[in-house]
Amino acid sequence: MRVSIPADLSDAAPQASFARDLPCDFVPTRLLFEAASEAMWVIRADAHHGFVTVAVNSSWETLTGVAAATAVDRPVGKGMSWPDTPAMLERYQQIVQGCRPVRCAEAVELNGLRSLETTLTPIPGGSGTCRYILGCTLDATGRTRAEEALRISEAFTRTVINTLDEQIIVLDSDGTIVSDNDGWSRHVEQYRAPGMTAGAVGLRFIDTCMSLEKCVDSESIVKLHAGIRGVLGGEIARFAMEYVVDINGDRRWLSVQATALTGPRHGAVISRRVITDRKLATERIALLEGHVRQSQKMHALGILAGGIAAEFNDMLVAIQGHIDLARKDGRRNPKVLKTLAVCSRACRSASTFTSQILAFGRAQPASRRALALPKVVEDAAALLRATLQPGHDVEFRSSSSVPPLLADENQIQQIVLNLGIRAGQAMAGYAGIIQIEVDAVRATRASEEQGEALKPGLYARISVTDTGGDNEITPEAQLTEPWRSSNAERRELDAGLRAIEEIAQAHGGRLTVQAHGKKGAKVSIFLSPTSNDELEAADDAPKTRKKTERRVQPQGTGQRILFVDDQKWLIALVERLLTEHGYQVQGFASPHSALDALHVEPDAFDLIVTDYKMPGHTGFDVIRAIKAIRPDMPILLVSAYLSDKLRQQAERAGADAVLAKQCLASDLLPTLNALFSRGR
Repeated sequence: MRVSIPADLSDAAPQASFARDLPCDFVPTRLLFEAASEAMWVIRADAHHGFVTVAVNSSWETLTGVAAATAVDRPVGKGMSWPDTPAMLERYQQIVQGCRPVRCAEAVELNGLRSLETTLTPIPGGSGTCRYILGCTLDATGRTRAEEALRISEAFTRTVINTLDEQIIVLDSDGTIVSDNDGWSRHVEQYRAPGMTAGAVGLRFIDTCMSLEKCVDSESIVKLHAGIRGVLGGEIARFAMEYVVDINGDRRWLSVQATALTGPRHGAVISRRVITDRKLATERIALLEGHVRQSQKMHALGILAGGIAAEFNDMLVAIQGHIDLARKDGRRNPKVLKTLAVCSRACRSASTFTSQILAFGRAQPASRRALALPKVVEDAAALLRATLQPGHDVEFRSSSSVPPLLADENQIQQIVLNLGIRAGQAMAGYAGIIQIEVDAVRATRASEEQGEALKPGLYARISVTDTGGDNEITPEAQLTEPWRSSNAERRELDAGLRAIEEIAQAHGGRLTVQAHGKKGAKVSIFLSPTSNDELEAADDAPKTRKKTERRVQPQGTGQRILFVDDQKWLIALVERLLTEHGYQVQGFASPHSALDALHVEPDAFDLIVTDYKMPGHTGFDVIRAIKAIRPDMPILLVSAYLSDKLRQQAERAGADAVLAKQCLASDLLPTLNALFSRGR
């Protein structure tokens, strides 16, 4: 590394003067000058030439890209490349005049934009005036770029933190807030929490928590204080909890998390956010899960009740059959006949009731039929009465002008039962009346009760009114979406209205609710009536059955009947009934035994009667097995519940006829006679 300072100064007065003014220990100084990593140069103030560069080191050459031989002994301030610039010349003049150092930082174009930090120091001569200037420049480009990158990163991080919904707070070791984000200010402005201020820096976080004592339960306050102190004291690295804040009735859930700062700076970062929506969603999910569990329980209960109803229905069939036989045996005793008539009416009522349970509980696709709406609703009201609590009763009224309706009978029953059960729940703990009414109304555009969504025209209306109780229905829960309420119990109570409104909409109508606070509510279902053309198109339009005189049961001529049913008392009834009317009967309580007998003597029977539901087998299994043994065998299938689907399945399996079990005593003989007449 070479410094351009001539050793022999005799030929050049400027250099000789510079050498005379240097101290005697110039050699070590020259070594430092040469070895410096900063760019260094020496300027002499000359009366004739102004300022002249008299020495530069190699770092200066590297920085400027100019060789020392080119720069030394040349006047400065007349070029445009650094440091030979007008700005630098002005600084030289300031130093000469004031004999004081000058420091500057500037961006310079030297093989790219560079950030330079320069110190110009005066070197006084023998007379005390400034004759030389030592320039020292540090290339701070790397540091400046790093600082700029850091500033950009900090600004980006600050923007991200301020955008977060969370309230971010930084605490020092004694719990004082040293920094907060915009989320804190937004939270304070939105909720007006007592003791909270937008400018939180300088406050103690524990003190701000203490201001919430009236809004937060004491147990949560104690837990929060202990957790924050534990993080600040280094006892734990992280603390988190959730608590409720109640400000003037506005309940909000908050989640707070404290994390200890690592490194030389002690303290903690607090992150707090409002989680009310999440909590409400969790509660809603829990409520829905409860509904699902209750629905599953009710489904299981329904299956159990259906099974019990089916078994009970079989018993009623046997009881009714034996009553009919007893009436025949005691026809000469009026008292016995009177008693048996009362028993028969009670038995038939019970059979009707169990049949309704089976029809309502059986899952099947909606099938619209032309219905006499008042009769269907009245039957459903009778079924509802059995579900009511003590002190509740049902009143039914209907108008004679109700138009005919093409609808699914099970859906109509569902409407009445759901609304009736809901009305009973609304009157829980109070005696009251559930009024069920069927009438016809005409909707007009001016009508307010039916609402704007109901098109003008004639409608059949089903109304269910309760007399009220503690479960108040607010006016806001009317008309549009009555199941949407802020109260969880109210939502649960009104949840069934959704399915009912969907049924009403499917029939061209709608649901309305007229609430009267604790005095009760009136729920109305409007159903669009059916035109005459639609009624005529319905193959299964209801026909009025006129009362006829008591039928004379046809007699058999010794035909052999095989009867299969798992109920032995029913077998005994059928054996006596058919035997007394000219048939030969053999009953079996097991399908296996019946099929074994048929397999041994396929021609020993002329007709087979089998039940549909038996342990381990269905009537379809028995029918297929019989057809495999004797394809031409006439078969009658008996079932406690008949549906279109079951009839179709029975026909495909090979049954020649299907009979309702509750009609076994009255219709078995005519059905057998018809089957034998068909085969002649």
